[in-house]
Amino acid sequence: IVQLAADRAVLRPGAVLVPVDLAEDNSRQLALASQCAARAGQPLVALTIVPPGADKAAAEQALRARVADVVPAPVSTCLVRQGSVADTIDLVAIEQHAGLVVMGLNAQGA
Repeated sequence: IVQLAADRAVLRPGAVLVPVDLAEDNSRQLALASQCAARAGQPLVALTIVPPGADKAAAEQALRARVADVVPAPVSTCLVRQGSVADTIDLVAIEQHAGLVVMGLNAQGA
């Protein structure tokens, strides 16, 4: 969202990326991401990351259903990827030109 130039910082809007763990309740982060995207006039990109060998079509269907339950407008993109969670979020944020990533906190063990 911020591009650093030699003598200044320039704000650049971009897509709003929302990683979704299908095993968790993430309705709050989906709602917030949707509101941010709508107010900024930017696309909303939902992402879920599955383990190798997982049924990607089933994961995409589950992701679309989860998003449809919370987000009032259609999501620009729903993506299913495999890999390390942190690395994949980073790669997708770059690939989708995300200006904002909206994530929840996993409170397990806290």
